Amino acid sequence: MKNRVHYGEFTLDYWLEQLISGGIVLPEYQRSFVWSKEQIKNLINSVGKDEFVPPITIGKLNNKNIIIDGQQRLTSIALAYLNIVPSERRYKKTIKVEGDNGDDELEEEHYFEWTINTLKELGSTINEIKHALIDNNDYETLGTHWVNDEFLKKHYLGFSYIIPHADTTEDAQHRFFSTIFRNVNIGGTNLLKTESRKSLYYLNNAYVPLFSPEFAQSIFVKQFGADPQPIDFLRLLALIFDYSKNNDSSKVMKGYKTRSEIYYEIFIADAVNPNSASGIFKKMSDVIPTANIEAKMNGLKEEWDKLSMPHELSSIIDVDMYMLGLIYWVLVKQKQLDDAKVENLKTRLNDKIGEFKRDSSHTKSPASLKYLRERITASVNAYRIYGLI
Repeated sequence: MKNRVHYGEFTLDYWLEQLISGGIVLPEYQRSFVWSKEQIKNLINSVGKDEFVPPITIGKLNNKNIIIDGQQRLTSIALAYLNIVPSERRYKKTIKVEGDNGDDELEEEHYFEWTINTLKELGSTINEIKHALIDNNDYETLGTHWVNDEFLKKHYLGFSYIIPHADTTEDAQHRFFSTIFRNVNIGGTNLLKTESRKSLYYLNNAYVPLFSPEFAQSIFVKQFGADPQPIDFLRLLALIFDYSKNNDSSKVMKGYKTRSEIYYEIFIADAVNPNSASGIFKKMSDVIPTANIEAKMNGLKEEWDKLSMPHELSSIIDVDMYMLGLIYWVLVKQKQLDDAKVENLKTRLNDKIGEFKRDSSHTKSPASLKYLRERITASVNAYRIYGLI
């Protein structure tokens, strides 16, 4: 891709104005804020001493200027000026994810469910935000009272501004910028596994509603010792397209027990690139042509709604039992649920969930391939026998 890159620097007060006003924005795949108080103060000290600070990378995507690299630095400047940090009590979250160390137990990851957009909800200008922060218990004092208007006007932060070639399509721009984002973040504070993967969704913008459908973002799973989190729909999709290749759960994730994120990344690459040929998954374009993604996902949501499920499920066992078979039969096999059989289906699914949960080994190690494969088979069979028209 041919593109132009411009270089320069702006004062910190200009950066802050652009950040708050929307002159520069976070792309959809940007991560949450992850820096500690110490990291924020170290940045401000470096800026104050005119030491080298890596420049901000901005990309021009259509009519928006998106932050490719530098969200943590720009947000830190805003927080230092306001002398606040998001409260851990309010915003720190714990999630459980599949590990890549060979352990069958889920691993904990911690993150702040907060970005600069959360702060911008308090007002459209810095003064409105300052006023809204008075007696606001969602934030703690940072201890950077010396970062004032004069400080912002005296100090500068560099930038590189990337403008794709004028003839570049929007999808190609998304692929280009999401690849840059992922590459530049490898060496910084570690991305959450799902953050790293999310940037790959934009390798083909048309597939974002498939990998992360809106209805799935309102379905949460509660893991013991962790905060409720949206279900990992892409994980479910990858597992079912793996199963569908041979209709054999014993082959699902074969060779990827300790490399689950690589497995999901291969699935994304296979889905967005018809010429990709890992041989692991059923070919996406044969099942869901790009032009039909929206209709297919609307159909899946309609079938899910028939189950009248709560918005929060109690474990990954519940999620897998309810979702895996549904995705297989509705998306892959293009079937529908029989309204007259729904209650019977739910009873069967709940019975099987109860059976799995009574097995302490299964409950302790739900990420074990042995138990995961059992859930795939049980869910697919339950829908086949008890739920379809």
